[in-house]
Formats: sequence, structure tokens, C-alpha cells
Amino acid sequence: MRESRIEVLAWPIGDSNTASTRHRLLKLIPFLEARGIRVSTLPGRKTNAGTALRALILARRADCVLIQKKLLPSYYLFALRRVARRLIFDFDDALYAPRSHPRPDQVRLAHRLGRQLVRMLRAADLVIAGNEELASYARRFSPRVSIIPTGVDVQSTPTKRHSAHSPTIIGWIGSEGTLTYLDEMAPILERLAETGRGLALRIVSNVPYEPTDTVVPVENLNWSLATETSDILSFDIGIMPLRDDEWSRGKCAFKALQMMALGVPVVASPVGANGEVIQDSVNGFLAEGAETWVASLSRLIDSPTLREELGQRGKATAMQRYSLKGAGEALGKAIRELCGAEG
Repeated sequence: MRESRIEVLAWPIGDSNTASTRHRLLKLIPFLEARGIRVSTLPGRKTNAGTALRALILARRADCVLIQKKLLPSYYLFALRRVARRLIFDFDDALYAPRSHPRPDQVRLAHRLGRQLVRMLRAADLVIAGNEELASYARRFSPRVSIIPTGVDVQSTPTKRHSAHSPTIIGWIGSEGTLTYLDEMAPILERLAETGRGLALRIVSNVPYEPTDTVVPVENLNWSLATETSDILSFDIGIMPLRDDEWSRGKCAFKALQMMALGVPVVASPVGANGEVIQDSVNGFLAEGAETWVASLSRLIDSPTLREELGQRGKATAMQRYSLKGAGEALGKAIRELCGAEG
């Protein structure tokens, strides 16, 4: 029997340049359409009165409204809830938690966003979380929570081929707000450089990383969607350091997965979803404390063969458990079940 068509109105937090919107919504649309789910998207980055009014009008015609990470004012959420048949809320960050090493204004912001998040969770018919940490929080306010990890493009991307050369490129990719995690890497890289190993730190971000004191050369590449894949492929080793706090525990290991999907071996802090994605010494390294970081990076710097092996296993993990196809099929199944159209 042919599946009935479902109409979904999606309202994302950003646009194609926003990683969560790109990988948790826009790239999943072809997989949803294959399951008979037609998606119409509203502009996400800037919300004006016209967009808000259009959302209320279109919500009446849709079988389901999917809000991707956007926190709506209480009065507007009430109006949307009145006209929407079903409401899905998707999030992949600990919006309820202050950022690492927060300033007082960031703590106040986290409290405000936390209150808005609770309203969204309570209003939704289905909450989709990016990992177990976020799902556990959501279950306090919503009876229907599903976990769908962020998918990465594995099938259509090339694979890094490793060889011996100098300097070894240690790479990091992330946004301005996460550059602070790199500060704790400085003494680790300095210890590695003191052993005579040729190293360079390559940063891909929307702003340059400018450490106050480092003996390791730093190269900044300006992030763009067009060059993101080739920039990551230029890494010999990828790193994802995190602090063990409430904000970091909500992270979905997305940057690690991006590098793994391209065959770049990753060393990461065992915080949040990193510990779910990476099996230590199997498909990457989990490093806690300076000694473990130095030992893990040393092994990879000294052995292109090990880099190749862990890179291949990391890519296999991304393909088997974190592909866009898998995420799209899981989201399609969740939507059809919510709308009573599954099976």
C-alpha cells in the first residue's frame, strides 16, 4: 500500500550556513520526501512579523510543524499551538546550561533560555534530542522524547589518505564560541614540540584563534561551506577538547563525527556524546588529562599507519551509526508515527 503524503512545515534556527540546521533538517529533506513527507521551510535566521504571521497561516494546513532549535516567545507559542495539529521540537545543545567559564550575563541568558526551552518541551507533541544527555533533560517536561543523533555525510565524501611528512597537522574546527576549549591544549602541544616533533595547529573557524603564547605554529583558515571538506582533509589528526561541565555534556560530538567521516583520526575529551561515538583505541582516542593527551597524540604523530587504521574505523563508525541516511530515516519514521501514518 502506498504511504499517504504528510505535509510538514519546518521552522529552523538558521540557514544552510548553520551546522545544526544543515545537518539536522535541510540535508534530511530528500530522505523525508522518499518516505512521502513533503517539507516546506520558513526562513530561520531572522524572524520578522511577516514570517511569524506566515507560520501561523501555513501551520493550519500542515499535518505537523517542526521547530528546529528555535525558542519562541510564550504568547506566540500559545498561538502556534492553537493552530498546529502536531508540534515537534528538535534540539542539539544544552540550551538550559551556561556556557563554559560563563560571565554573569551568560548565566542570566542561560536562565532565560532555559525557561523558554521548558515551554517548548511542554508544548511539543514530540521532542527530538541529539543525544541521551539532552533527552534525559527533555523527559522531565515531555512524555514523548526520541533520540536522533546528528547525521554526517559519509557516502559522498572522500577519505583522507595518510602518509609520513612534517610538520604533522593537528586540526580543529568550530565556531567562535568554542575557541576557548583550545586554550587548555597549549601546554600539551608545547610538550609535544619539545620532543622535536614537527607540528602545526590548523584552526578552521569564523574568527581567527590568537593564543597569547605558543611554540607551535598556528594557521587560521576562515570557515566556509565551500571549503569545509577540503580543510578537514588537510588535517592529519583531529582534536575535540571539552571541559566537563553541563554545557559541554550536552554536545553531540558533531565536530568529531565530521572529521571521522572523512577518515581523520580524532583525539577527544571523554565528555558528552564523545564517549558514545569514540571507543578508545578502536576508532579514535579518548583523552582525559594532559598525560593521556600527550600519549595519544604522540602515537598518532609517530605512526601514519595508526592514523590510517583509526581513520578508517572512525569512518566506518560514522557510516554505520551516524549517517545522514540513518538520521533521515529515523526522523521520517518519527514523523509518520506521530501523524498516525506509520505502517
